[in-house]
Amino acid sequence: MHRHSWLVLLGVAGLGFFIAILADHDPSSLIFADSTSTLWAWGYNDNGTLGDGTTTNRRTPTQEATGAANWSAVAAGGFHTVALKSNGTLWAWGRNTYGQLGDGTTTDKTAPTQESTGATNWSAIAAGESHTVALRSDGTLWAWGRNT
Repeated sequence: MHRHSWLVLLGVAGLGFFIAILADHDPSSLIFADSTSTLWAWGYNDNGTLGDGTTTNRRTPTQEATGAANWSAVAAGGFHTVALKSNGTLWAWGRNTYGQLGDGTTTDKTAPTQESTGATNWSAIAAGESHTVALRSDGTLWAWGRNT
């Protein structure tokens, strides 16, 4: 049976927070940004999905490995996470079997890794089970990862 990824985003831009739930597997993981635009996550982490530099499952919120305070959006895939920084750069971490992290490899990453183009004009992101889709501010739509 094919499993589908479900992405749940909650938040109010004026309050400065957003939440993404990796809910296509059990146990699931939760990732959120607080009012200072730092990312925190907990839950299942076998593929580095939480971005804390480890594969240790977490029962309490743990900040992502870079400690950055300029995240503007986050999207949850099957076992990977994609996030935008306020400077327009795109970062990803977790399972990378099909190149869904966009870094030109198929190696899993346990900490945020910038996508391979180094572009600074990403404006929106979405993540599926094994793929990532992103929009640039010039209106072009990009996708990478599993294409079945």
